[in-house]
Amino acid sequence: MRAIQLAMALQPAFPKGDWYKESTEAVQAYRDALEAEEAKKWEKSREPILERLSDDIAKLNKAKSMGDLEFVKVMCFTRDPNWRS
Repeated sequence: MRAIQLAMALQPAFPKGDWYKESTEAVQAYRDALEAEEAKKWEKSREPILERLSDDIAKLNKAKSMGDLEFVKVMCFTRDPNWRS
């Protein structure tokens, strides 16, 4: 990481050696691994919420084929009024 910071500080004389390419690839691999780990944590944190909302999600998926008026009727007259709690 320090090598890349030094290389960026020397911007007018931008490095073109193999060491620079290897450093950037290593940093990118680290970033990709970190991003994948964060994505897994995010998905894991969403699981309980999606499980709790699974019935509503199924109803909304079924409503994709409804017309606008029919969808509004379903949303207004068949929903639990305390759905946010």
